Amino acid sequence: MARPSNASGTMPDFIPPMLAVTGELPDTEDFLNEPKWDGLRCQAWFRDGGLRLLSRNGKELLPRFPELSCLTGLIKGTDWIIDGELIVIGAGGLPDFDLVRNRNMTSIPGHIAKLAAQYPATFAAFDLLYLNGAPMLARPLRERREMLHGLFEENPCLIKTPGLIGSGKTFWQMLARDGWEGLVAKRLDSPYIPGKRSTHWIKVRNVREIDCVVGGFIGQGRAESADGTLQSLLLGQYTAGGELIYIGHVGTGFSTAERRSLLRILLSLRLKSGAGPLLLHVPREHAKDAVWVQPNLVCSVQFLTWTGGGLLRHPVFKGWRTDKEPHECRLEADHPLVRQEGVLQP
Repeated sequence: MARPSNASGTMPDFIPPMLAVTGELPDTEDFLNEPKWDGLRCQAWFRDGGLRLLSRNGKELLPRFPELSCLTGLIKGTDWIIDGELIVIGAGGLPDFDLVRNRNMTSIPGHIAKLAAQYPATFAAFDLLYLNGAPMLARPLRERREMLHGLFEENPCLIKTPGLIGSGKTFWQMLARDGWEGLVAKRLDSPYIPGKRSTHWIKVRNVREIDCVVGGFIGQGRAESADGTLQSLLLGQYTAGGELIYIGHVGTGFSTAERRSLLRILLSLRLKSGAGPLLLHVPREHAKDAVWVQPNLVCSVQFLTWTGGGLLRHPVFKGWRTDKEPHECRLEADHPLVRQEGVLQP
């Protein structure tokens, strides 16, 4: 994989993307605030009439997203490299990571064509790295962004990443309210630093916390005995009809000592041999190794958002809720099942 940096000034085959650090949200006019797209980092690269879409690691994406070949005729200029995100909009009107990830994992031509028609991708542009063969990396973000926005008109397959200068807290609150993953604050005077995490870019995620019922667990080794090791908890919430629905599993946030003590507690709640699970709709890949328990325990879990299938995205165990009864853990109002008309009426 070629890297930039040649003295001749020719356009490189790939530029390792600049990365953001996690930090406190700045609220000054020195920063541009952009929504954090829930998709795949993507570098659109055009030279000598040929278009490439490259992942964060420099892998080719265009064969999996052939509908984005249209970018060639939409962007002015020649020999350009544009940084952005490849997204697929879900049923709720927001980028759906599961949809774009599943498309990227598909390699059968017939399936690729079907998914391209069913779940078309969009390239969300947010930075200009090269134009007409000349590097833009050393120019300030304010200038790069202005030049980028002058290169094209928006189209279903190509959009400009929206942004707001200053008012970071207000913008973040708006994004959090509407269900976005988070925000990226970028210094307007910053250069583009390839392949580095820089404090010039700061990401702030919209982290949420909910209470869940433990309906089972997956272990390693002799999971059915105290000699085993707890791997993850299988979590659920109750529907209005009283069913305990699977919403995901959590395997991070525990210390080694907590895993051991928790395993002993779970084993004391284990259902009798042959009893079916009280937690419903657990995917087969998890159910086959599960040990089912009485749904008596309530825990607090931090997560980013719901997947399109109604599962927790990036859950982290935060602690126990001894003050809350399991039946109080109802599906959240924004859970995909609750939002579907005619399903799970309150």
